[in-house]
Amino acid sequence: MKMKSVLHLNLHREFFARIAAGTKRSEYRSRTPYWRRRLEVLPYALIQFRNG
Repeated sequence: MKMKSVLHLNLHREFFARIAAGTKRSEYRSRTPYWRRRLEVLPYALIQFRNG
């Protein structure tokens, strides 16, 4: 069985709670080389938000 690639994003409690409640529908990251590599180059099948 082939594993799906998962992007793990850690969020502050306030933002995680708003996403879980459905009042926040988008999450942004700075346009740094680090995030460009993670978000634009690598394909992901799933995104997992973590409260932390």
